[in-house]
Amino acid sequence: MPFNQFPFLRYVFFFFVGVWLYPSTFFLSGYGWIGGTFFLLVVYAGLLYSDLRFRTYFYIDLLPITAYGILMLAGVAFAHQKDVRNDPSHLLFQGEINGYVATVMEIDEPKAKWVANRVEVVAVRCEGAFHAVSGVVLIYHVGEVALMPGDVVYIQGTPRRIAPPENPGEFDYQKFMERQQVYHRHFINKPVQILTERQPLGLFKRMVVLRDRLAQRMDLYLQRTEARQIAKALLLGQKDTMDSDMKEAYATAGAMHVLAVSGLHVGIVYGFFFLFWKPQRLTFLRRVFLLSVVICIIWVYAMITGMSPSVMRAATMLTFVAMAQIKSRSPSIFNPLALSALMLVLYDPFIFYAVGFQLSYAALLGILLFQPVIVGWWTPGSKIVDYFWQIVSVSIAAQLATFPLTLHYFHSFPTYFLLSNLIAIPGAFAIMALGIPFLLFSFIPFLGIWLGKLLEWAVYLFNALIYSVQYLPNAKLDHLYLDLVEMALVWVLLAMLFWWVSDRAKVAYRLTMATLFLLVCYQFWVFARGYYAEDWVVYRLSKGTLVDWYYRGMLYSFQKEVTEEEFRYKVLPNRIRRGTFDPLQLHGFEVKGETFLVSPKGDLFFLDTDRGELLTVEKGFGLDGLPHTHPQVNISGSQKDFFD
Repeated sequence: MPFNQFPFLRYVFFFFVGVWLYPSTFFLSGYGWIGGTFFLLVVYAGLLYSDLRFRTYFYIDLLPITAYGILMLAGVAFAHQKDVRNDPSHLLFQGEINGYVATVMEIDEPKAKWVANRVEVVAVRCEGAFHAVSGVVLIYHVGEVALMPGDVVYIQGTPRRIAPPENPGEFDYQKFMERQQVYHRHFINKPVQILTERQPLGLFKRMVVLRDRLAQRMDLYLQRTEARQIAKALLLGQKDTMDSDMKEAYATAGAMHVLAVSGLHVGIVYGFFFLFWKPQRLTFLRRVFLLSVVICIIWVYAMITGMSPSVMRAATMLTFVAMAQIKSRSPSIFNPLALSALMLVLYDPFIFYAVGFQLSYAALLGILLFQPVIVGWWTPGSKIVDYFWQIVSVSIAAQLATFPLTLHYFHSFPTYFLLSNLIAIPGAFAIMALGIPFLLFSFIPFLGIWLGKLLEWAVYLFNALIYSVQYLPNAKLDHLYLDLVEMALVWVLLAMLFWWVSDRAKVAYRLTMATLFLLVCYQFWVFARGYYAEDWVVYRLSKGTLVDWYYRGMLYSFQKEVTEEEFRYKVLPNRIRRGTFDPLQLHGFEVKGETFLVSPKGDLFFLDTDRGELLTVEKGFGLDGLPHTHPQVNISGSQKDFFD
């Protein structure tokens, strides 16, 4: 494929490199990055003028290098300008406050014990006076007063920084929210005081209210609980209402991407109109009118569903495709894809770190690059068989491109993803075909009742088929992990394989073998590093005690009264990262209510649960005389003197 025909791919790549490098350089002055960017622009202009003026073309190789340097510096500078940590009026720099005035951003979301929402702070009260500030706070209130987007509220107390994870490998919620530019949360035991109700809403907040009203219509016309949950997730992007068992079933089947409103759903909305009208056959004015209406509809739908990264990618990309179709062109998809990514990162540089953004673009690139090669392996004689073969080839291509990310973030792989996609893609189209008319006409009672019944039965059948995949043997492979280096090497390996299969070039074969050799060497180095490393982890848990000791590539563990939920979220991620799951017993005993552990080498340690540390008591304590079940031991000599 001649990539020189797709210049935006190169531009976006180097700009993204700058955004990716920014977290390592955020402490440096933003003026330095901006100045460096302008300096390179001047250098580039001078080199270009010299080449064109004197026709020497001496700098023909230096010009693109300078241009790529400009793009990388521009990425760093742009991320610096968008980072709230560089805004002195942000809530981060206000210290202790007594209360704050804020505007409600979302609809209340009920949790197990609290009601969650987001508020945008406009002023804080400090030492009896109010000061204008900026910032977003996650609030958890008691729910006695319902909050709606646009409400201006006063909240007493001080929001606190979101805490970092307490255990290695645990999900870093602090970093997750910081990449959304949210640094604070506030648990409020008292009712929130509403100062002014429903200030004039912006377009996005109006869409939030509209989404809530559409969800209420689903509650009214859809009787089955599971049907309401699936319909809200698939049509409105509301996955928070789904119970954990249903999420697990869809994740096991490899159909979770259907529930996350994405490019598939936006593409269905976009393609629906072209079942009846062909833009190339219309006059210029009619084509402009039709495509303008389609663009508006897909952006309204994107806002209703919450503007997730995958939806914004699809909406932005299809907007550029539609704009090209206005001129009656058949545009290549690569430039609109790259340009849509650039526009989203210009809007929010930190969307680059969103898992949905990464998976969305990786999947689409995989489909665009790998699917034409895969589908060419076989040409079915039947149109029906060809339709399903197209779905299979798309599924394989998307899975090839995304499985490194899936293993890195989610540590699992759906075994029957081909089968589930044969169900999910036609099923999603059928539900969308019924769901969109339901959303449009459910305000008419007669149509709402009948469309609701049809939608409910479609969702019920779809749900039953997906659940059937979950019960197949070995439906999901768990506890898989790729670190960043392994993930990068796997992607390079896939790229070299694609080059080799498509062009049959000898250099591609050699690079494939070289990449595979590097991957094997790196994995051997990781194994050797783990084998010779000796360390321990005392997990911080709300209840119970758990200590993991890594020694000579083996895991030894001491566990007492640990809940299944805390083990899953606070202990298991670190074991997956370390590649160890079946521990041997780490010997321990109690004396006078204190816990003592014996290391695999036979040294005695005192477990300080408050500080999360192990303190050495005696070297070479040994294992002789230690019972396996009884909590007390006979101690003599220097050991007895210590305990006394």
